[in-house]
Amino acid sequence: VAAAQALGVIGLAGEIAARESPGPGTLRWRLLDALYQLDEEAVRDGVRIG
Repeated sequence: VAAAQALGVIGLAGEIAARESPGPGTLRWRLLDALYQLDEEAVRDGVRIG
């Protein structure tokens, strides 16, 4: 379950980063920023396991 949750968090951060990135060169930076800024509520609302 923990591995599935971790993949869900990475996926959620990836979706956020993709929306905010003007091009592929900034996606990596935006992904790290999105991971850092995710809080428990955002994960609870944005990640669906099951």
